[in-house]
Amino acid sequence: MAPAREPGTMIVQVQGIPIEVEIRGTGRPILLVHGWSADRSYMIADLEPVLSVVPGWQRIYFGLPCHGATPAPDWLERLEPSSVW
Repeated sequence: MAPAREPGTMIVQVQGIPIEVEIRGTGRPILLVHGWSADRSYMIADLEPVLSVVPGWQRIYFGLPCHGATPAPDWLERLEPSSVW
């Protein structure tokens, strides 16, 4: 059985990684990327109060691998910190 997702979210496969995505509003798409050690819920909490009242923007929030509901692929879990920098 698949884990439960929040209402309004979907899973998009990107290079074999199931990325959890939430789209709000209509209009010109804007991709909103959260920072390190956070997840899309922080972006939604910070930006939706402002962007939801500005017409014409479709807001696309997603979780980076190993953040929130987006899992890390095996190759990412095996990286040594020094190999990332």
